Amino acid sequence: MATPVNVITGALGSGKTTTILSLLRHKPAEQRWAVLVNEAGRVGIDGAMLEGLAAGEGLRDGIPGSAGSAVDGVVIREVPGGCMCCVAGLPSQLALVDLLRRAKPDRLLVEPTGLGHPAAILDQIRALGDSVELRATIALVDPRNLADPRFLEHETFEDQAQLADVLVATHDDVVNDDERARFVAWAESFFPAKSGVLRIEEGALDPAWLDAPRAARAARHPEAHRASGSSAEHEHGHDHDHDHAHDHDHAHDHDHAHAHAHDHDHDHAHVHDHDHVPETLPEPMLGAPLRLASEGLGHATCGWVFHRDEVFDEDALVALFRRRDLPARAKGVLRVSSGPASGDVPYLAFNRSGDGLRVRPIAYRGESRVELIARDDEPQPWDEVERALLEARLVD
Repeated sequence: MATPVNVITGALGSGKTTTILSLLRHKPAEQRWAVLVNEAGRVGIDGAMLEGLAAGEGLRDGIPGSAGSAVDGVVIREVPGGCMCCVAGLPSQLALVDLLRRAKPDRLLVEPTGLGHPAAILDQIRALGDSVELRATIALVDPRNLADPRFLEHETFEDQAQLADVLVATHDDVVNDDERARFVAWAESFFPAKSGVLRIEEGALDPAWLDAPRAARAARHPEAHRASGSSAEHEHGHDHDHDHAHDHDHAHDHDHAHAHAHDHDHDHAHVHDHDHVPETLPEPMLGAPLRLASEGLGHATCGWVFHRDEVFDEDALVALFRRRDLPARAKGVLRVSSGPASGDVPYLAFNRSGDGLRVRPIAYRGESRVELIARDDEPQPWDEVERALLEARLVD
């Protein structure tokens, strides 16, 4: 029987991870779902974040049962290191095949990087033949971005919307009436018409939309994803001096809602393939994090992986993620000392997008990880951030 597959696209910060987590909360209890997460950077934050939040809410990975049995749970697999259809093309194709073979899911959700063009990703799925059935493609859009001509003219974003069967406006709790009206007018301009034009907040997408009607849709810029190459480097704790200024007015949404609400039992079995970095890399050392940088698709990314025994001061991390010289997209999962957000949970997830910062407990366990994504025309204060991270450590 063919496995239903949905591709959930959206620009950086549009709310893909939050929406997928909501979908997993509301999946049929008797079904087993799998998620393939592709990330622009090489560190791999979204998969770890999604896995940790899902585990903290009682969604669990489980070893596939014998033929005919139904096992509750979610299996998550990451392909970091670039757009699925370009830099990570072969790894992502192998990951798709392996995930379907091992997990035998009742549904597969594919979350490409926000920098990735959807046309070739959809082709990769179609190439799997009769083993899969491509269902509705869903594009998430932050309506506030539609006021920026650069955003509307970006070829990848345009085709994310063009190829979507369902267009979803996210962050509806913080947008204004003009932004809502602009989104609806823009969404209704596409041909063929979308199967759905929706508005949601906190990622609350009804799973029924995963089976919305599909239509034949052609990309307007099918070669756009091939236009940018990429390069990558990794190093241990080098100290360089660059002075960047980047002035934004950042709001801070410090979310403590889940501080004590979950049972964090991690004795269950995992099928999650924790492929956070695709190449063989040295182990990070105490006081000397592994630094991974890459460029391509009009963006630069830099991430750090810390030794799992490193512990950080929560207040120092919050101050770091609120810094004005950071690019608008920054995220991390870090081990912290007990603080106001962490309660008795030793790891926190940090997610900064645009003007908002969300901090919440997470059931992830592993190395602390941080990643920043900047446009080519934005400052890239990698060295300053590394120094701040090192200073935030609690050293005996």
